[in-house]
Amino acid sequence: ISPLQGLSPACIAIEFGSDRQGPNFDLNLDVFATLLRTTSTGGRFVNSLRCTGSAAIAICRVAAGQQDAFWECGSWAWDVAAAWCVLVEAGGIMVDGHPGGWNPLVDNRRYLAVRPATAGQREFVEEFWDVIGEGRSTYGPP
Repeated sequence: ISPLQGLSPACIAIEFGSDRQGPNFDLNLDVFATLLRTTSTGGRFVNSLRCTGSAAIAICRVAAGQQDAFWECGSWAWDVAAAWCVLVEAGGIMVDGHPGGWNPLVDNRRYLAVRPATAGQREFVEEFWDVIGEGRSTYGPP
């Protein structure tokens, strides 16, 4: 287990979800574009974005340290519950996919999973939340 070094060197799991129009899709595209853009254009220039098609598999990959984080708004509790347990047992953390929610409920529908690390989890979360900024999905509690 190594420390997290911020977004730039990170491999982040994402999912597009089934909403392919409207505010949730727009938020996804804005966040994905900001993560990918170079720092000179206002982006974070992450090492990699990966889409596996399964929130549970992505979260388990984060728990195993194969990816640094997973972010999705729109998953259901049954998509994440078991993998969330695996993540926490491995030393990772799950926070709200919107800024400020350090202790989300399982049916929150907005998730940011961060891998086990000797240091840097909180800083990583705060840097990711900065990418989201004022953007909000319509999923989960207000």
